[in-house]
This record gives sequence, C-alpha cells and structure tokens, in this order.
Amino acid sequence: MNIKNKIFLGIVTILITSCAAIPKQVVDAVQKQKTEIANIKLVYFKNLMNQLETIEKYEYMFIDLYEKQMIQKYTHAPNVVNNQFKNGDPTGDKNIDFINMAHLEEIQNTFTKLRNDVKRDIEKRKENINLLNKNFENIEQLNNAVDEYMQSLIHVKEAQDKLAQSIKSKLEKLIPIPINFENLPDQNTIEEIINNLKK
Repeated sequence: MNIKNKIFLGIVTILITSCAAIPKQVVDAVQKQKTEIANIKLVYFKNLMNQLETIEKYEYMFIDLYEKQMIQKYTHAPNVVNNQFKNGDPTGDKNIDFINMAHLEEIQNTFTKLRNDVKRDIEKRKENINLLNKNFENIEQLNNAVDEYMQSLIHVKEAQDKLAQSIKSKLEKLIPIPINFENLPDQNTIEEIINNLKK
C-alpha cells in the first residue's frame, strides 16, 4: 500500500470517528417527553370530558327546574267568586289545578328549544375536544418520529464506531504510527517513521 492510500485511510478514519454523538440526556429527554405527553393527554381529555358532562347535566337540570317554575306560575285552581269563575291560587292537587293550554304549549316549545340548544352546544364542544385530541395525536406522532430518528442516529453512531475501530486496527497493522491523539509520539520519532516509509 503506498503512502497516499495510507494517508487517505487516515483521513477517512478521522472523518468517520469525528461524527458528533447524541448526548444521552437528549435521548432521555425525548423518552421522558413521550411519556409526559401520553400522561397529559390522558388526564387532560378525561378531565375535559368530565367537565363537559357536568356542564351538560347542570344545564339540563336548570332548564327542567325553570320549566317547572314557569308551569307553576301559570297553573291556577278554579275559584268561584260571586258566581264568576276566576283563576285562583294553585292548590298543588293535579286533579284540581289547571293551566291554559296555550301557555303550556308555549312553555314546552321554549324549553324544548333550550334543550336542543344545549345539545348542539355540547356536540360542538365535543367536536372541538376531538380536534384538540387530533392535535395531541399529531404531537405524539412528531415526538415518536424524533425518537425513532434519535434511535437510528444512535445505531448509526454505533456502526460508525465499529467501522472506525476496524479501520483503525487495520491501519495500525499497516502504519506503525499510533492513530490515537492521546499517544502521539514526539516529532523526532514521526520524522524517523516517515523516513522509514520512504525507503
């Protein structure tokens, strides 16, 4: 092997071994982030759905309560005063008390509309929660892609290290110069080695 090939192999070795390693802290941080995103997603969306169910429950409860109050407001008992029929205070007895059917229908229509409005509002909020959930899924997918990329870089670095060790051991057999920068010989020894290679 001539000197040019040996120098070329030395340069290739330096280039291969000089690739930056991924700090373990970065890999650990990506793994931790993956776990945290999954935990946040689980707790956050469970909490959102619980809140939404509570809102729905209380809105319907208030509508039912207010509807009963409105019906009660227009409920009367028959009262005869001076041979004239008048609306009296309700007695609480369903067999005696009555309500004007026009008022009852208007009240029922109003509160049916309110219930439908609540239903549409809850459905819209659920759609928004589902969109937000999809955003979280996108974040998870991006994090997974970064994690996979980091893992592949680690595998590439390990393969590069093995290749560099193999090249280094072959070069050390061909060239008596140490390839480790920590064990550099002094200048006089290098000149002697180069002079020996020229012979």
